[in-house]
Amino acid sequence: MNFSEKLQKLRKSGGYSQEELANELNVSRQAISKWEQGTVPDINNLLSISRFFDCSLDYLLNDAYEEIKDKTAEDNVAFRRPTDMKLLLSSLGMILPILGFILIYILSLVSKLSFVRTVDNRNIYYSGIRAFIEYHFLNALIIAQSVLFLVSYVFFSLRIKQKKEPTPKRTVFFYIGLIMITVLVVVAVITLITGGSIILDDITCILISIYTCCALLLNYFKLGGN
Repeated sequence: MNFSEKLQKLRKSGGYSQEELANELNVSRQAISKWEQGTVPDINNLLSISRFFDCSLDYLLNDAYEEIKDKTAEDNVAFRRPTDMKLLLSSLGMILPILGFILIYILSLVSKLSFVRTVDNRNIYYSGIRAFIEYHFLNALIIAQSVLFLVSYVFFSLRIKQKKEPTPKRTVFFYIGLIMITVLVVVAVITLITGGSIILDDITCILISIYTCCALLLNYFKLGGN
């Protein structure tokens, strides 16, 4: 295994994109790309790579060193990889609103609430989760949850995108998925703010779930290839 193969394997084992590794080593992404294509860096950069991945210059430059040294270096990288707090916080920002909505949905099923409200001389019948939200004045909470989810989702998506090697197809799929989720949340929030009616029956919930899953697939699956 030559230097370029070892560098690429170490980088991927540590979960770094070329851009992230370039930032860690204070070089350009193009430099990382050239090194992984066969160009050997100068001694200063070799020393930086050796210190960063906690492996010897002998291992990096001697093609005879492969499995044993390779495993040790990869273990060191995995051990030193810090927790991505932005990714963690944005994940929590998505999970908490989802759990809150699930809780509200379960409570609405248990309460089996339904009522009629007169608005502008019109009788509006509420039932199911919509009745539960209206009766307990939870519109503001739903809006807050939706905004938190959307903001967290955007940060999470952009962070994931940074960790993947960019390709034109992957970028297109990524932004299509991001736009789909954004449109869904914005429409729901505007409808709640303006007092519009949201029909949340079983079929609607299933369709929303399918729509969301499609958006997530576009966002995170490697549809664009390597």
